[in-house]
Amino acid sequence: MADRFISIQNGNDANTGLSVAQAKATITGMIATPVAAGDTIYIGPGTYRENPSLATAGGAGNEIRWIPDPEAQFLTDDNPGIVRVTGCGVNELPTAGIVWTTGVDYNTLGDPLKGFGQIYLDGSSDLQTFSGVANSPGRDCYGVVAHGKDSGIYRPQKAEYCIAVGGSAGIIAPYDAIKHCISVGGDRGITAHVTAEHCLAIGGNTAGVFGGTNTNCISIGGNNGFYSTSTLTCKNCIAIAAGVGGFRGSAGSVFANCLSIACNRAVYGNAIDSLIDTSSLYQIYCNSLRRGGNAETGDPINATAVLYDLVPLLQTFLPILQTNFNLGDNTVTVGDYDILGHLRRLGSGIIDIGPYEHSIADPEFTEIKTASPALKIEHIGQQKFVFWGEGGVAFTKKVWVKWGNYAGALFPQIIVDGAHVTRTTTPAAGPGLDWEELSVNATPDADGEVELFLTTRDAGTFATLSTDLVGNNNDLVYTSKLPGADGNAISVEYIDPGAPDQALAIVVTAQKITVNLATGGGAGAITSTAGDIETAIGASVAASLLVSVADKAGNDGSGVVTAMAEAALTGGVTAVTYFSDLE
Repeated sequence: MADRFISIQNGNDANTGLSVAQAKATITGMIATPVAAGDTIYIGPGTYRENPSLATAGGAGNEIRWIPDPEAQFLTDDNPGIVRVTGCGVNELPTAGIVWTTGVDYNTLGDPLKGFGQIYLDGSSDLQTFSGVANSPGRDCYGVVAHGKDSGIYRPQKAEYCIAVGGSAGIIAPYDAIKHCISVGGDRGITAHVTAEHCLAIGGNTAGVFGGTNTNCISIGGNNGFYSTSTLTCKNCIAIAAGVGGFRGSAGSVFANCLSIACNRAVYGNAIDSLIDTSSLYQIYCNSLRRGGNAETGDPINATAVLYDLVPLLQTFLPILQTNFNLGDNTVTVGDYDILGHLRRLGSGIIDIGPYEHSIADPEFTEIKTASPALKIEHIGQQKFVFWGEGGVAFTKKVWVKWGNYAGALFPQIIVDGAHVTRTTTPAAGPGLDWEELSVNATPDADGEVELFLTTRDAGTFATLSTDLVGNNNDLVYTSKLPGADGNAISVEYIDPGAPDQALAIVVTAQKITVNLATGGGAGAITSTAGDIETAIGASVAASLLVSVADKAGNDGSGVVTAMAEAALTGGVTAVTYFSDLE
């Protein structure tokens, strides 16, 4: 028994593979060594463009374990990132053939204790990406994410914490159990299995889940939710939006404490005399209760109209919904690694270290420098970070920044400060249309906390209103005190009270400023001047929080104003600044 190591980043197939320093470069190179029963092979982060076919069998209790190491826990010289094995070439187009072939017994892929997303398999244009052999022991897969034209995962013994997508089916014919898996298939999600537990299946033509004994599973879509051409057993399962039947089987099928939600029929017996027991089958919002006749023993039970919370299902697929398909930039330069050492994927398919091609991204970020851009600041503001500095040890902190709608040249800056460092500031150079890297460095004179600030100094363009009244020297300019686009919600109205001897009054309702004009005696003519209004606005606490007022160019404020319909301030544009994660 030996530990062996593969590193696409630092390895060489001429090495022995028996230490990190002697890591092999490819999986195929390790297979040719060869490996032996009981060996554990650690696969470092990166993209392996190959189609490995395992050739050495392990034994019961003496399995050969292929362990992905995305966090570089064992491949300590590597940068952390996703472990990917693909049939795609550098152009990222799939090619023919199986990607990972487990052609011998007792070879397992993945660590059963580490959950989802340990290794990604993709790139088969015609077959499956993971392939075992029917009824052969020890060909387990754990934490595998597999995409293939025919299927994602085909004939493992066990599949746990896997995500599989295939044109025909996601997961096909496991020899033993499927647990905690998500499976998506064009025809069937999960099919030809023995048992499935705690799984989510999405199916197209035939069913989400086809056959087997199923416990605590959810099926979405397809003609049928859970379906078998013979008997079918489901316990505590939910079928959602099935086109034919939520639960469908033949005589002897068991649907214990199961629920159909919004299916065409809650239950569907394969034959008119199936007599499927519906005594513990529930439905809500289904178009029809059952096929009818003697296909079932009776109607399913109407479920109470509680909230069936599907939000967790949506959250499961958020990484897909937020995928960034921008082509980005193919290059890698200094500073393209974040604070954890992950390469910043730019969405091109060329960079082979770090996150998968399409990373989670905020749609506002048009050129993604991080998997999830860290900070967005509107107007003027700052974000403070605190980290530990070691006395006498120099440090450098870096961040990418991009901005828009600035009114001037007070560009963003990065600042470090603290009791044991000299305050140091690095401003951006501009113009902010593309990502710019800022860096700041210092050497603490003693151990202690260091403060780091990401600061913006431009509020954008403030909204304004310039009146245009009949007469002379009676026009004013209102300027919003609310920054950016927020000021566009402010409005001003001058009202002639239509009665004599009225006093000038300012009324503020929400963000509307109403100026009730003063009038004289007799006919009640307006007497308020522009200067009077400017003084009254300044004296109103509520109004002066919203706007400042000044004479319009060419006006001195001495002229009497006229009534003015409500008019909004316009032209306010919010300054927006984006910062990436820190290095």
